[in-house]
Amino acid sequence: MRKTGNGLLLAVLLIGAVVVGALIAQATKNVQYLTWLSYSKTFGLSAERPVVVDLSVLKFAFGFEISISVAQAICLAAAALLFRRLR
Repeated sequence: MRKTGNGLLLAVLLIGAVVVGALIAQATKNVQYLTWLSYSKTFGLSAERPVVVDLSVLKFAFGFEISISVAQAICLAAAALLFRRLR
């Protein structure tokens, strides 16, 4: 497969893994023995309180947050393994 095809395949697999992982996390949120799949951690610069750089003429506000659940992490790992096998 060409290099651009590999990149496109990887992007599709990773985006699909994040979406499927989020669906799994949401679906198992209230299941007694599967609630651990919905445990998530958020890190980054808070979007509610962004970092503001005021240069008198220009003012920039930066905010970037990532929230990942256990189910998403498992799906991302599975997508990476699948990509290695398909490549």
